[in-house]
Amino acid sequence: MATLFILDVLLVLVFALALAAVLRPASLTAFGLAAFILAWANLVLSAEVLSLLRAITPLAFLIIHAVGAAIALIVWRSAGRPRPAGIAWPSRAAVAKSIKAYPELWLLAAAVALVYALHAVLNIIVPPNEFDSLTYHLSRIAYWIQFHTLSPWPTPNLRQTAFPLNGEIGSLWSMIFLRLDLLAGFVQWFSALAAMVSVFGTARLFGRSRTQSAFASLLFATLPMILLQSTTTQNDLIVAAMFMAMMYFFLGGLRGNRPRMMILSGLALGLAVGVKTTAVMALPGFIVGAAVILLFRRPIPFARIFLWAGACLAGFLLLGAFNFIQNWAHYGHPLGPRDFIRAQSSVLSGFQGESIRAKLASDIYSLADPTGLPGPIAQAVTQARNRGGALLFRALGVPLDIPHLTYAEHRFELAESPPPRIFEGTAFFGPLGFLVWLPAMAFWFIAGVVKRDDRFLPAVTSLGFMLAMSVFVIWSPFRGRYMCLAMASAAPLIAGLLRRGRVVAAIRWLVVALACTVMAVTVASNSKKPMVGPRSIWGRSRIDLRMMPLFSAVHNMTRMLPEGAVVGTVLDSEDLDYPLFGERLTRRIIPLFPRPEVIDGRWLSRIPYRHFVVNWKLGDIPPNEYYIRRVWRLTFILRIRP
Repeated sequence: MATLFILDVLLVLVFALALAAVLRPASLTAFGLAAFILAWANLVLSAEVLSLLRAITPLAFLIIHAVGAAIALIVWRSAGRPRPAGIAWPSRAAVAKSIKAYPELWLLAAAVALVYALHAVLNIIVPPNEFDSLTYHLSRIAYWIQFHTLSPWPTPNLRQTAFPLNGEIGSLWSMIFLRLDLLAGFVQWFSALAAMVSVFGTARLFGRSRTQSAFASLLFATLPMILLQSTTTQNDLIVAAMFMAMMYFFLGGLRGNRPRMMILSGLALGLAVGVKTTAVMALPGFIVGAAVILLFRRPIPFARIFLWAGACLAGFLLLGAFNFIQNWAHYGHPLGPRDFIRAQSSVLSGFQGESIRAKLASDIYSLADPTGLPGPIAQAVTQARNRGGALLFRALGVPLDIPHLTYAEHRFELAESPPPRIFEGTAFFGPLGFLVWLPAMAFWFIAGVVKRDDRFLPAVTSLGFMLAMSVFVIWSPFRGRYMCLAMASAAPLIAGLLRRGRVVAAIRWLVVALACTVMAVTVASNSKKPMVGPRSIWGRSRIDLRMMPLFSAVHNMTRMLPEGAVVGTVLDSEDLDYPLFGERLTRRIIPLFPRPEVIDGRWLSRIPYRHFVVNWKLGDIPPNEYYIRRVWRLTFILRIRP
C-alpha cells in the first residue's frame, strides 16, 4: 500500500503542478501556492465524488487521481506547455553580503529550519495524542474508511459528523493507503509552511523586499501556537493557510494583469470554509477591508470583483458546501442538529454588551502570553499580567467570572503562577503576539486608512476576526488555536521591522533573541511531546506515546480486543473511540445509538457482537457469560460464552 500511496502522491502533484502552470502565475511564490490550493481541491473533490458512490477506497482514489492527472496534462499541452518562473539562485557574494547585512535574519532562519525539521521527526515518532484527535478528528477518518463514505452515521459525538470535513480529508488521504496515522500530522506541518509562503508573498505585494518578507514569514513560524499545532491533527493551521492564500491571490488579482488569481482566491476561500467555520468569522473584517482598499483605487475594478465573487461562490459550492448540504439533508440544518448548534455557540448571550466586553478582555489578557519564556521570567510575566488583567476588566466594567460566557467546566480565571503546562490546547502566541502582533494590527488599522495603504486589509481582517470571536464564540481556555488565522493574516505587517537604523536593529535583535528562546522552551516543554525528563518520548512505542499519560489504562484494555474484531460501542460524546480501531485500523467499530435505557444481560444477548465498550448505565449482567472491566470512563464487556 505504501507504493500505491507514493504513486497517488505523484498523480496529485502532476495534476496540481500542470494546472498551476496553465494559470501562468507571476512568481514562484504564486506558483507554489497555486499548486497547494489545486492539490487540496483535487483531494476534496475526489473524496466528495467517491463518498456519493460509497467508494472511498485506495483503488478508487488511485483511479480518480489518475484520470485527473491525465486531464491536467492534456490541458497543459493544449496551453502550450507553460513553465513556472525559474528560481533565481543568489550568488555566493550576494549571500555573504546578506549575512553580513542581516545576521539576525540568518540566525532566525537556521533556528526555524532546525525546529521544523525536528517537528517533522516528531510527527513520525509521536502519534497524534491530543484529546480532540482521539475523540473526533481521527475517529471520523476511521469511520469514513470503515463505511467507505463521508455520510453521517448514528453517533453521540456529533462533532464527528456535523463539523466541516476538508481538514480531515487531508489526513484521510494517507491513512486510507497506509492504514496508519504515521503521516497524519504532516497535514498541519505542511500547512504551516504554506502559511509562511503566503505571509512572504503578501508582504512582497505590499512592497517589502525579499529579506523583509522572509523575516515576517520566519517570525510567524516561531509563535508557540503555530509551533505546537504543526505536530497535531487538528485543523487550525490548515484554515489559516487556506485563508492566507485567499488573501494573497485576492491582492495579487487586483494588481497587474492577473485576473486568473481571483479564481484561485475563490477556490482557497471555498476550501477554508470547508475546513472550519472560523473562516466565516474572518470574512466580515476581510470584506470591510477589501471595500476600503477598493475605494482607494480609481477606477474601481468591478470586473475583477465580480470575477472574484463568482469564483468564491463556485469554490464554496464545489469545495466547501458538501458537509453543510449533508447536514441539511440529514439533520435539517446546515450546521447540524439545533441542540448541538446551541451547545457549540454563545449567540444568545454574545450580543449583550457585557458579554462582548468580557470575552474581548479575556482574549487581550490571554494574548499577554508567557508561553515559551524560561520559568522565573514566565512567573514574573504571569503575575504582571494578572495585575493588568484585573485592571482591564475593572476598566471595562465587567466581572472576572461571568458564568453564561463559559462552558460549565471552563470558567475564566487569572492564570496560575507558575504558568500551567505547555501544550497545543491552552497555549497562545507567546510574548511576541502581544508585543509585536497587536501593535502592528492597531497601527495599520489606523495608518492604512490615513496612508490609503492596502495593509489596512490584513489589519482589519485580524481585528475583525477577534471581535467576531468575542461576539459569537463562547469562551474556553482552548480558543487560542482559533486565532492562528488572525495571527497569520497580520504577519505580513511585521515585515517593516527589518529596516536599517541602529535603534531598529537593536529592537530586531531583541525580537530574534526572544523568538529563538520561545521556540526552544516551547519545543522542550511541550507536555504532549516532552523532549527531556522522565516522561520524555525517547525509547517509547507509538502506542505508549499515543495514550500517554492519562489514557494508558484504556490502551492496556484495548489490547484485549482481537485484531479484526467487531466491537459495539455505547459511548458519550467525550469518549475516546479512535484507539478502539487498533493501530492498523483492523477492528470494525459499530456505534449503538440511540442508547438503550440500561445495558444488561438481556440487551447484550440481542446484540450479535462478542465485544462491547460502553459508558452507560449497567444493569444485571451474568458474570459467568461476560468479562467486565471498568477503565477510566469506559467499561469493556467481553462475551466469554458463544
